[in-house]
Amino acid sequence: QLEAGEGNVGSYETENTARWIYREACLKHSANGAVWMGWAQLEVGENNVGNCEIENSSRWIFAEGIKRSPNFAALYSSYSYLEISQRCATKARTILRQSLQYSDFVVGELAILEFCFGNIDSDNIYCTRRLMDRMESQKAESFSAMLHLYYCALLLRQKEKSEQYHQLLLQNPNYNPNNKRVEKWIQLCTEAVMAEKA
Repeated sequence: QLEAGEGNVGSYETENTARWIYREACLKHSANGAVWMGWAQLEVGENNVGNCEIENSSRWIFAEGIKRSPNFAALYSSYSYLEISQRCATKARTILRQSLQYSDFVVGELAILEFCFGNIDSDNIYCTRRLMDRMESQKAESFSAMLHLYYCALLLRQKEKSEQYHQLLLQNPNYNPNNKRVEKWIQLCTEAVMAEKA
């Protein structure tokens, strides 16, 4: 990160560049999920999205990182965000669904994406309403669950529920009404799903 911050992204063949260090750490020294994520994000920043078959591209790095650190939930979130930004909504959906085997870290993001796909109330375990039930059981301990419940209720036009969730959010010191991260996710998901269906 220091080398990247100082503009020494470099190449994989040149020792002590950011790319060389990340690759060495991840492939030869069993780096953890956070390092894999840092490496993938470096390549995203360098516009090296690639695909899962192209070694050292961000998609390849994310996929390898998940294989080696399947319990590191932030990898799934970051990877799905990349796919949504590339208008690959189905791929993002697969990634987020896979992550639920290990953690509920991205359950709110998936609930919104499923809404955009129209999978709102079905027998499918990934439909928005069933994912909301999952978040409902966590809302007392999880700010993220409460925040995503609020936005899901807004999307479903559940006025009374959304007002209840909003009141609870206002009492939470972590709540910042100026943080538009979830609104941005909704917008990106909507655009990506529409692009795939076009």
